[in-house]
Amino acid sequence: MKCKYLLIFLIALAVFTYLGWSYTYSDPDSFYHAKMAVLMSEKGPVFDSFSWTQFSTIKENYADHHFLYHLLLIPFIKVFDPLLGTKIAGIFFSSLAIVFIYWFLKEQNIKYPEFFTLVTLFISSFLFRLGLAKAQPLSIILLILCLYFIFEKKYLWLFISSFIYVWTHGSFPLILVVWLVYFVSLFIANKYSQKPQLKNEIINSMKTGISCFFGIVAGLIINPYFPKNLYFYYEQIYKIAVVGASEIVRVGGEWTPYDIFSLITNSGLAFLLLIVSLATLFICFKKLNQKNWTLFLLTIIFLALALRSKRNVDYFIPMTVIFSAFSINTFFKTGEAKDFIKILKEQGKRKIVKFIYAIIIIGFVFIGARDLYVTGKSLHGGFSFDHYKQASEWLKNNTEQGETVFHSDWDDFGFLFYHNDHNYYIIGLDPTFLYDFDKDLYQEYDDITLGEKKEGLYESIKNTFKASYVFVEKEKEEFLENIKNSEGFEQIYEDEKAVIYKTM
Repeated sequence: MKCKYLLIFLIALAVFTYLGWSYTYSDPDSFYHAKMAVLMSEKGPVFDSFSWTQFSTIKENYADHHFLYHLLLIPFIKVFDPLLGTKIAGIFFSSLAIVFIYWFLKEQNIKYPEFFTLVTLFISSFLFRLGLAKAQPLSIILLILCLYFIFEKKYLWLFISSFIYVWTHGSFPLILVVWLVYFVSLFIANKYSQKPQLKNEIINSMKTGISCFFGIVAGLIINPYFPKNLYFYYEQIYKIAVVGASEIVRVGGEWTPYDIFSLITNSGLAFLLLIVSLATLFICFKKLNQKNWTLFLLTIIFLALALRSKRNVDYFIPMTVIFSAFSINTFFKTGEAKDFIKILKEQGKRKIVKFIYAIIIIGFVFIGARDLYVTGKSLHGGFSFDHYKQASEWLKNNTEQGETVFHSDWDDFGFLFYHNDHNYYIIGLDPTFLYDFDKDLYQEYDDITLGEKKEGLYESIKNTFKASYVFVEKEKEEFLENIKNSEGFEQIYEDEKAVIYKTM
């Protein structure tokens, strides 16, 4: 038994090592996470303010919603270079997330859990997200744990895991979504089974909901960032995740919608499993229990969320695989599979059965190999560990402590902050924090960095944004040209990636 867990872990470790085998990151946030772990290890957690983003709501209302993740990174960054250590930690946590999927299926007595678990290692959209070296694997682990404790009605453990989730990742409200779906599924399942113990099951289900709710409340209140974290989560969860402002604010790519064709293309095996599962679901419709209905509804919900924001594929893929495992197992356990195959055989359709098996096997091998190759190629590109390092170190060595640098895009912050916490910047982590701070300032910053504002740049940058220096990446050609044509700026540094100006 333990050998299988180790084998699953080693296979996952091999896959994620292959995907992470480069000195690059595909997401600037990885630089931020590495830096937060460094600061935490050297100076303790950042509590007072987040002054590195001068024009944002998080300057005074910052909360580290990845607190435990950053804490867990410390052993890795102590042994290795911080960026390399963060990547190694990502490989380890991602492999552990795959093991937890296997553990969950084993605990739920699913046959062939190895097959369903290993499928997740060959789905491009999922692999890419886990390969970013962020807190997603821990979020997946905690969501799976909470789902298990809800299913098994382990109230204390559900309370504890909900509490930990709040300290680890901002997606903790998903626990309540899972519980609500589980509660609704009780009535759907009962409609067909007519269980006489419905009243007791309702009471037990309510207890799980209470455990989730109070675990989250405790995590929010018994928190080093309380009460500032409440406003931070209001922005992060409600304004950014739920409401969104992608039509107004240039948010990160993970917040943009997935079109259905791209999602299917990048998640081929998941949709292949989903099609098979929905077919078995239709055949066994009246024999589904509360768990089946819960997983089915959660899969649909996470599909809708993924179509709204790409980051939600983190939960859609594992939930689809878990739902498929339950659905297909139910199909075989209820005897429907034998009856279905028997009918085909009696009608001389043996070749059809063999053909279906062959198509499924070929499809899995071909799509899985393609997705693994494509994901590896994508993750091996990206930003090198020394991205903007030279320019950042120049600023660090040639400017006064705390002087503000106007940078040419909001997502430059992660690189600049990692290499240089000596200076302050305009905005980071998410542009919504600047938009909420001051909508007019956001628009002005956007117009300047996109090159649309050509006049009055000195007045804006020097007097409005209080910046003594301007960092411009060379790809921002229009902005760079506007700076060159404006009075009041002196070029003081240049390398192959960026130019730095001083405001006179």
